[in-house]
Amino acid sequence: MPPLTLEGETLGEKRRHFNKLVADAVVSKHYELTPISDTDSDINNLLKIEIACKNRNVDYVIEVMKSKDMLYASTAIKKSTWLITDPQYANIINPEYLHTQLKPYMTTKAFNKLMLHIRLNLKDESRVETFYEYFKETENACKWLQNCSIPFIENVIQNERLVPKWLFERLCNRSDNFLAYNNRVQIYPYERGNLVLFMLKSHTEEVLNIFEGEEVSRAPDLGKKRTKFLLRTCPDRIFNNFKKYSTSLDNSMLVKHVKKSEIEAFLYQNAKPN
Repeated sequence: MPPLTLEGETLGEKRRHFNKLVADAVVSKHYELTPISDTDSDINNLLKIEIACKNRNVDYVIEVMKSKDMLYASTAIKKSTWLITDPQYANIINPEYLHTQLKPYMTTKAFNKLMLHIRLNLKDESRVETFYEYFKETENACKWLQNCSIPFIENVIQNERLVPKWLFERLCNRSDNFLAYNNRVQIYPYERGNLVLFMLKSHTEEVLNIFEGEEVSRAPDLGKKRTKFLLRTCPDRIFNNFKKYSTSLDNSMLVKHVKKSEIEAFLYQNAKPN
């Protein structure tokens, strides 16, 4: 194939011309997808790869993924997200096929890139669960677990494994049900109060229940903003359990929320031994 020359002065202009070549070829169907070759220019080879991706030419795309040239393999992976998201290709995008039919023929770097692309783009929970089961004994398992169905994740946390802090936070943002699993997180016991602090404003009662539970020896440092928030929203609860919160509250905020006429009695009451 004669080498192509892209028109334009800037990289953006050249890219737009390249995209037009791809679009025109797909519409006109006037193209020949010969295998990528060292004798062809990068532009020629990339043009064929992108045309194949646009037309969902599965066999061609798979072969390019096996290329030792990361530019070509990466392009095929990046431009074929449909291979991951479309359920009709589940016979290819599953852990068994990937590890037996693709991994042996791909570079390690390209295969890792493909697996990352799958993990970031596969949203079908049942299919993601298949990947989790395949990787469940590895360090990467939790990266797959986060995109499984909520009942599946709850079962795993209850019966199979503790989860890292980063995953717990993501799961709580997905569903407040996971706040109840704060004791199934890989942290030291003294960190448990800080673990749920990010949910204080949105789930105040639940978080305070955790602070006041037996597994938390003392509430975490709350700072000015959180102290102000608690003293405005639930002052009675804080003052009725002051010994639990006394070392966590911001003193400057605390003083502002105790009436001057009550300060002496307040200090006396809370200075008394248990």
